Amino acid sequence: MKTRIRITGIMPERALLRIRRTGAPLYSVRKETPTSLVCIVRKKDLEKIFAIYPKVCYTIYGQSPYAVQTLGDVGVWKWLGWAKRRVGFILGAMLFCIGSLGLNTCVLGVEFTGSDVYQREAVMALEENGIRVFAPYPKDKADVVCATLLRLKGVEFCSVKKTGLYVCVEMRVNEERLNPIRAGAFKSKRNGTVLSITALSGTALKKDGDSVKKGETLIDGYFITPSEEKQPTTVIGRVTLACVYQITVQASDEESAFATAYLSAGLGENDCITSKEITPAKQGFAVRICYTATESFNL
Repeated sequence: MKTRIRITGIMPERALLRIRRTGAPLYSVRKETPTSLVCIVRKKDLEKIFAIYPKVCYTIYGQSPYAVQTLGDVGVWKWLGWAKRRVGFILGAMLFCIGSLGLNTCVLGVEFTGSDVYQREAVMALEENGIRVFAPYPKDKADVVCATLLRLKGVEFCSVKKTGLYVCVEMRVNEERLNPIRAGAFKSKRNGTVLSITALSGTALKKDGDSVKKGETLIDGYFITPSEEKQPTTVIGRVTLACVYQITVQASDEESAFATAYLSAGLGENDCITSKEITPAKQGFAVRICYTATESFNL
C-alpha cells in the first residue's frame, strides 16, 4: 500500500536525502513550489518518516525545519479504502439493483414530460394507487391514474407507462381552458328578455325587462369614476333571460316532436323550461318552448 505525502520547508530536497537514508523508497517526486514537494511512499514507511520529523505530522513547523503531511492513499488502495468505508451502502445498492433488474417490477423513479402544471396532483394520484419509488409497479393502476388526471381542469391528454425502472407520466394541458379569464364585453348568445342582470365588474348596459338580441352587449368592460371618466376593467357578470324557441318539425306524435325541438334548441345545463306548447301543423307539429337561460362571463 502506498500513500502520497507533502514535504514543506526551505529546500525540501534536503528532507528527501534524510528519508532515503532510512531505506524508505520514494516514488513520483514532484516539486509543487520552491518550498514544497509531493512524493509517494510506502504506507509502512510512514512511521520512519514521522520519527525523523517528530510532531510535524498534520501540523506546520515545530522544532524541525520541515513539515510532512499525508495526502491520502494512491492507486487501487485508494478505491478499496473508499469502498471499505461504504461497504454497507454498496452491498445494499447491489442487492437492490440485482433484484430490480432481475424482476423488472420495481419503480426506481418517476419522470414527467409535457406540462408540469399538475405535477403535484400527479404524484398524489400515483401514490394513492400504489405507484411509489422502490415499490412494485401495479400494472392495472395506470388507467386509474390517467382517469383521475383527465378530470383536472384543462387536461386534454394523459399517459402513464413504465419504461425500464422508471414510470413516465405525460400530460398535455390546454392553457386557454386552464386560464378562462376572457377580455372584452359580455354579449348575449341568444334573443330574449332580461329577467335579472348582475355586473360584479364592468357596467351593465341592460336592465330588467329589456329585450336583447343575439350578439348585443349586456355588460361592457369599463366603470365610471367619480369624475365621470371611463376606466377599463375586466368584465365579470351574469344574466338570466326569458327566451322562446319555436320550430315546426316532422314527427309521428307530440312526444317525438318535442324531443326533436328540444335537441334543436340547444339548451344548456343552466337553462330551465318554464312551459311548452305543441300544436298540429300541416307538415308535422309546431313546437313552442319557453325557458329561462342563464349566461355568465368570467364566472
